Amino acid sequence: MSITKLNNREHMFCTEYLTNGRNAAAAARASGYSGDGKIAGARLIARPSIKQFLKDLQPIAEKKLQEDVEVTLEWKIRKLKLCADTCLKEDPETGEAKLVSAPGFIGSISELNKMQGHYAPEKTLNAHFVGSTEQQEVEKLVKQYDKEY
Repeated sequence: MSITKLNNREHMFCTEYLTNGRNAAAAARASGYSGDGKIAGARLIARPSIKQFLKDLQPIAEKKLQEDVEVTLEWKIRKLKLCADTCLKEDPETGEAKLVSAPGFIGSISELNKMQGHYAPEKTLNAHFVGSTEQQEVEKLVKQYDKEY
């Protein structure tokens, strides 16, 4: 990694550029450059010193972004529970929970159920026997085909 000298505004531009989805115009405006951000952003992004700094900084920024945006199963469950809880409000008089947003509550619970496998399809065995069959033969066939998949 090489050391690139940038002034404070150029450094701020690079930081904004990497954090806002690589939008040079928005990064220029956010870092205090005057006029139309498109022109300033295009000029800044074309500078060799800024190109080199961004190239050097990119692996660090990507690692930081990955750490900041990590979404785990536990995080999803906590957020869905929070959504479900905000759709229920406790009545101060009776202390009972009242629905504020039925679609929000149902959607949250539905997603939680899917994540926890409650909507997994049930396996069933359908058998149609023609003619007379002994009960023992039927039980043997049921045992043979009634396996966990």
